[in-house]
Amino acid sequence: MVANNYNCILSNDIFLINFAKKELINYKEMINITEILNKADKLSHEEIIALLSSKSDVLHKLYSKAETIKKTNIGDKTDIWGLLEFSNYCDQDCDFCKFQSENLSINKFRFETEQIVEFAHIMIKSNIKTIILSSGLDHHYDSDEIAYIVYSIKRHKNVKVFLSLDLRGLSDYRKWKIAGADGYICKHLTINGRMYQRCAKNKSLIERMKQIK
Repeated sequence: MVANNYNCILSNDIFLINFAKKELINYKEMINITEILNKADKLSHEEIIALLSSKSDVLHKLYSKAETIKKTNIGDKTDIWGLLEFSNYCDQDCDFCKFQSENLSINKFRFETEQIVEFAHIMIKSNIKTIILSSGLDHHYDSDEIAYIVYSIKRHKNVKVFLSLDLRGLSDYRKWKIAGADGYICKHLTINGRMYQRCAKNKSLIERMKQIK
């Protein structure tokens, strides 16, 4: 009986010690996370890893900080973005893309210039304030035609227009910016150069990254 009581007391002591160690680790982690979140400077690589590796009982601090930053910079509003895909033709033949020229399983389409502008105006009337004009790398539309489309849509003052037409020349980007484009979306596909060359038919990842930057 004495031995059983001793074992019970010993087990309780071990449990309490482990519990105290766990609580101490959690306390230290919470202090560390708080210090990181209160930093005014940019976070280091190690600090970002520490935040993303946080346990569930301290993640609420991270969520709270993210909510504060969101309200400060954006507020409580929600922006609705509208995607206007006006062509699924593409001059490239990337293995991973549904727009690849050899894909015969989809119906190919191209909208006329005035159709694109008209559809954009319908979206604006539906209270969509940000429009993404999207297509494959389709040189059927030259840079002047795209500039005209952007300018015609931007005549409505309270709308933003982003373009996503794959890689084009720097002179094209400048022209579209002058026409009123608010930004250009260039998708980041992979950081693996060999994989990119294989999937994108021997195109250069370095050149793509230069334009993304």
